[in-house]
Amino acid sequence: MSHLSNKNRLFFVLTVCYNTINLLPEAKSLNWGKLLSSLFHSSPRWSRTKNNKFPDRIMHPKRVVVFLSFVLFAFPPAIVSAAEAKWNDCVGCHSGDHRNSAAPFVDLDILKNSVHSGQDCVDCHSDIHEVAHAVGEAPHQRYPEKVNCTDRCHVKGNAMGAPDFSPFDQYKDSVHGVARRAGIDDGATCTDCHGRHNIRPKSDPESNVYRANIPRTCAICHEDMQVVVKHHIHAEKPFQEYEQSVHGKGLYQAGLIDFAAVCTDCHGVHDIQPAGTPNLRARNPETCGKCHLGIFNTYKQSIHGVAAMENQIADAPTCTDCHGEHKISIPAEGKIASVCSQCHSEAGIMAKYDVPVDRTSTYQQSFHGIATSYGSKTAANCASCHGHHDVRPPSDPKSSVNPMNLSATCGKASCHPGISPKVASAKIHVDVNKKESGSPYYVRQMFVWLFIGLLFVSFIWVIPDIIRRFRRRNAS
Repeated sequence: MSHLSNKNRLFFVLTVCYNTINLLPEAKSLNWGKLLSSLFHSSPRWSRTKNNKFPDRIMHPKRVVVFLSFVLFAFPPAIVSAAEAKWNDCVGCHSGDHRNSAAPFVDLDILKNSVHSGQDCVDCHSDIHEVAHAVGEAPHQRYPEKVNCTDRCHVKGNAMGAPDFSPFDQYKDSVHGVARRAGIDDGATCTDCHGRHNIRPKSDPESNVYRANIPRTCAICHEDMQVVVKHHIHAEKPFQEYEQSVHGKGLYQAGLIDFAAVCTDCHGVHDIQPAGTPNLRARNPETCGKCHLGIFNTYKQSIHGVAAMENQIADAPTCTDCHGEHKISIPAEGKIASVCSQCHSEAGIMAKYDVPVDRTSTYQQSFHGIATSYGSKTAANCASCHGHHDVRPPSDPKSSVNPMNLSATCGKASCHPGISPKVASAKIHVDVNKKESGSPYYVRQMFVWLFIGLLFVSFIWVIPDIIRRFRRRNAS
């Protein structure tokens, strides 16, 4: 019967009922034909009387009401063709016992606890307009499209009671939004971060975007190696690194939910930009300065901060260059020299800004560097003399390595208390291979030539003696 139209299906049911009831007493006295002909202008041949004429008597109105009520309650799936989709039309197939149903399952307990508990299904699945209940028809004639959250709800000035701003204005230009416009299905959309039927307020600990849950939500994609390799994402294991960072430990071990930085604090919320973007938020010192205000105020006056923020020099080190990106930590005292060497050993960068390239090598050859290489935890490193976030050029009167401040810098209680200004002014970065180093160069040269002279004298003395000994042995 699936090939019949909805009109003929209804007529068929009514005809069956008519022929069945005619078997009952007094049924033939009812004017069923005229009733049916009044409902349908045309009917299949098998629905008419034997003589192709309808009886003249009209059925009693009370019996018509009783008959139609019987048909409506006995055959509801067969007589209702299509109606505007409502809540009950959806939950009948998409919830409850799904052992014999292929429809996607929706847990109503989860849905009723979401922020959308007061919404109807078609408020989000707006492309589903009608639900068909006729026998042999699909519930709806199309598979629902991906939900468009910014169609009429999450836009500025909406009348739905949603937050009064448009996240799509930021999202469309983000790395995820650009990816979606380029046809990349892996690009994150609203539901990938916020959830689907389980969307809860960001203040709810069970929400996907609750502060403590944000790193794990981002990790669903960013810890998937197939996604990372496919789209050339430079960070392979950001969540694993984050867990080991000072921020991750603060969040998961110390429980500092309102203070420990999470992904969105550094990368943004809806306006996340790709790596390599000029003045990328995650590399911008002002981003770190939102939490570390005191350090930021010190840094922005340093030689590095002035270069990075005022002069917009891309090579200038920012917070992430020294502390790392996701595995942010406080550099161990023994590793500070290696951190500084990332820039100060690069000949190209140092020549570009007229900075001596031998700062690392000369430190390693100094007493401090040698002591550090043997594991000393008290020997001075770069930060011990130049400072941490307040590094300034030696010509700056506020610099810790300005000649006027060296006595105080070297004379700290943990270093050389009581040191004289003359000793404190001695050069540390000395390349004994260059004349510019002064007396160390000449002392080294003297020892080199002395060693060469000793070798020469030794050979003059030893070689003739060996020859004499050899001749005596042969003579005897």
